[in-house]
Amino acid sequence: MNHTFAALNSHEQRFKEIFLAHPGLHPELPRSLSELDQISKAQPEYRILREERGGFFPDSAHFSERIFAQHNDVAVTLHERYSPCFIHSHDYFEIAYVLTGSCTNHIAGKSVTQKAGDLCVISLYTPHAVSVFSDNTILMNLLIRSSTFEQTFFGSLTQRDVLSSFFSRALYTPDNRSYLLFETGKDDEIRRLMLRLYDEFHENRKYVDRMLCALVSMLFTELLRSHEHSLTVPNPSGNSSDSNIMFILNYILAHYQTLSLSKLSAFFNYSERQMTRILKDYTGKSFTAVIQEIRLQRACELLRNPQIPVADIAAHVGYSNVSYFYHIFKTQNGMTPAAYRERFRY
Repeated sequence: MNHTFAALNSHEQRFKEIFLAHPGLHPELPRSLSELDQISKAQPEYRILREERGGFFPDSAHFSERIFAQHNDVAVTLHERYSPCFIHSHDYFEIAYVLTGSCTNHIAGKSVTQKAGDLCVISLYTPHAVSVFSDNTILMNLLIRSSTFEQTFFGSLTQRDVLSSFFSRALYTPDNRSYLLFETGKDDEIRRLMLRLYDEFHENRKYVDRMLCALVSMLFTELLRSHEHSLTVPNPSGNSSDSNIMFILNYILAHYQTLSLSKLSAFFNYSERQMTRILKDYTGKSFTAVIQEIRLQRACELLRNPQIPVADIAAHVGYSNVSYFYHIFKTQNGMTPAAYRERFRY
């Protein structure tokens, strides 16, 4: 496909004209749904665009998977430049990739600048708003169903990498609001994969969804292979970042069954107090709570396979006492492992 992204389409041009004619409206700033309503009512141009472009002026600040075509697990769109920066969330995953230029992604109260090559993975239910107010910025949005994510994509992840942990937390931990930012720079392979995804989705050829899923799996693998070192994990506390955080999180993922705080601290040459502070800053949890969360996430994944005995699952994720595993699991999930298995089995 010939990619003619540079020229503004008719709606982008009209959005730009309104932006330039009414600078006091500041549509480039993150706006709530009520603020967006006020802006669109105040300006006839916005009211007209609202009627034409309902998707940018929705009735709800939360989008559901109904946006996907019936048999599609993946969708690829371009963010319309100069459209109002609208705070919203959704129950599917979003990957925002800057093909050219730069933009500002306002995520869960933080402003994240994305430049060309930056790829941001946004979790479920995470409030965010994107500000794209430049002719030369092309922002691609890769949308992935959460309801079929486990069956479709977990096979391409190792269960011991940061992407796997991120998606597991989003799927199995309520109210997890987070994002990951990869700086891929001028990586031609990432760029090629994103453009191929766009082409496949819009050409709608035979076996399109199968190809899209395969390309997403390739994208995940390439990100881990070439850019795990450039991954930024947000610090929810707002404190300064620790350069070792990615290594720490990956080490925990690889050793969660038997890891202790003293072993983790010693491995990275921190005191237990320093390690506790770092984990609290980045996860909002104690070391014990982090380990428990990972174990129970993994247990939830394994329980979906009815062939694995619950006692074996408990032992695999690091609980030698099955009764204690039952107690912790029920406290965390509001149901026993057996009830969870029955409700969410494959």
